[in-house]
Amino acid sequence: QKFNTAISAQMELVNEIYGLLDKDSKGFESGEGKYVLKEAVLAILQTLSPFAPHLSEELWEAAGQKEMVGLASWPKFRADLLKDETFLLVVQVNGKVRDRLSLPKNLSEEAIKQRVLESEKLKSFLEGKQVKQFIYVPERIANVVVA
Repeated sequence: QKFNTAISAQMELVNEIYGLLDKDSKGFESGEGKYVLKEAVLAILQTLSPFAPHLSEELWEAAGQKEMVGLASWPKFRADLLKDETFLLVVQVNGKVRDRLSLPKNLSEEAIKQRVLESEKLKSFLEGKQVKQFIYVPERIANVVVA
């Protein structure tokens, strides 16, 4: 069971990298972008090495590393990198989910309301109707009640 969990987490990281490459391949063209990509690949190889040591050693060397992957220091955990600067807001109109917005965490409730009401996906549901109430549960859900 724990083996599957570890491999699954590595697959999630690989999929995340592929997603970033598909969305905006230019993001990895800068010096910083190349550094981040290389660090992610090296972390994958290091954490894969207990499960596939021979393959990991070959790929580690192909990545330009001089020492063996088994001798390299383990990646350090950094809690500061886990802090999200955005959150996903589920938006409802009269209790039915109509949109999901990724918003910065530092927005005021009024700014969030403005962004919700300007959402392209909500325009057809709000057009010609009066907003009776705006219910906001911080960083979770917004419900626009219209009549």
